[in-house]
Amino acid sequence: MDGNVYNLRQVKKTDCKDIFDIYSDNDAVKYEGMNPIESIDKAKSYIDFINDGYNKKMFVRWCISDKEDDKLLGLISLQHFDYLNAKAEVGYILNKKYWGKGIMGSNLSLVINYAFNQLNLHRLEAVIHPANIASITLAERMGFKIEGVKKECELNLRTSNYEDRLILGRVNKMKKVS
Repeated sequence: MDGNVYNLRQVKKTDCKDIFDIYSDNDAVKYEGMNPIESIDKAKSYIDFINDGYNKKMFVRWCISDKEDDKLLGLISLQHFDYLNAKAEVGYILNKKYWGKGIMGSNLSLVINYAFNQLNLHRLEAVIHPANIASITLAERMGFKIEGVKKECELNLRTSNYEDRLILGRVNKMKKVS
């Protein structure tokens, strides 16, 4: 997949430093419910996890890279596929250095188009921490609507507490059941 000045591509072993930069930053993982990654070796293991999930068709997680130097800026995914109901969940994370530059919006638009037009999905969901205003705002800008709150549905590994998540949904109005 190809954006304007960004590429969406498979994550590579050589991305380990950029993965570490994202996932070791407390602000970037604040709403992820996970502990920050503590080493380059853990980043390499995470890349193995991403590629293994792709190979097993559990999820698709692309890296967003700069076209000029191929630097990984963030990740965007389709996950939690429900083939019977033709739906999936979108997820995304961006290196804090690139927040507020419109990078995620342009790439999320590509992934939404891919999900609806290539995978022929009927529905996409975004499951977002209620305090993550930037992510909620982005999803709403991309046509997702807040549908409700799942109470205490996600375990935060840093705090050992269960947290609420907002459910935002977007339906492909062009999808016809065959």
